[in-house]
Amino acid sequence: MSSKFHASIIMAIAVLALGASPAPGVEIVIQHGVDGYTGSEDVTVTQETQDTNNSLGVIGGVGHPGFGNWLDKTLIRWDLTHLASQVASVNSATLRLHTTTGSVTNDVEPYNLQMYDLPDSNGDWIEGTIADFSAPAPNGEPTWIAEVKGTSNWNPVITGLGNGGGTLIGQTPFGSAYNGVDSTIDIAFTDVSAIEDWINGVDNNGIMLMVDNNQGFPRQYRLFWNSNQASTASDRPELILNVTTAAAAIPEPSTITLLAGALVGLAVFARRRRR
Repeated sequence: MSSKFHASIIMAIAVLALGASPAPGVEIVIQHGVDGYTGSEDVTVTQETQDTNNSLGVIGGVGHPGFGNWLDKTLIRWDLTHLASQVASVNSATLRLHTTTGSVTNDVEPYNLQMYDLPDSNGDWIEGTIADFSAPAPNGEPTWIAEVKGTSNWNPVITGLGNGGGTLIGQTPFGSAYNGVDSTIDIAFTDVSAIEDWINGVDNNGIMLMVDNNQGFPRQYRLFWNSNQASTASDRPELILNVTTAAAAIPEPSTITLLAGALVGLAVFARRRRR
């Protein structure tokens, strides 16, 4: 038997025995309506009209309009359980929003767009059925006051400058550079444990986006972006993950034995033919 052939058999048996190793640094982009994914929800609530929501409008946002004493906040949630068998750990995560021409920032800047991981007590909200605050929300949907209208209010509150009892997991500054232009804004997650929980189907209460607490009336700042209802799928919010993938399944010992035996049999056959 040639030394090259012998080495090839040994290498094949070794690969079978060890299985595939985890792959670090793999990027996964989650975006509603792209590659068959439809597992995200988002809803904007406003202090101006407190008994409604904007779930089906193409624009989401946060901020304070300046010409009225009210605020807007947006909730987003992604179902990531389909990644459970593929991802061993999350190395980093970024939320990317595609901003729209309606954004405006005046007076003092910059402001901070903040991202809070909501607690279990505020995890029962759903994406509603109202577009652009056009009608009162039916029971069961979120509003400025209610997490589930007709059943329970936000506790802790998101009203006023409240953060819903959430944990701050990322923020990024924004200012007049976003006025009247289409652009993107990224928020890096400072804690990816929430993402790993979502992948494992644990405590997925979603995130709340708001402007930092020290900004209030009469300042004017609004940041608008395309929601998951935007007509162009590539403009919808993106969740960009850098992950270490799970190792490929290692064959059962009996399978390895059978395959190894087959390779040895091939080697013997090849040697006899050479004689």
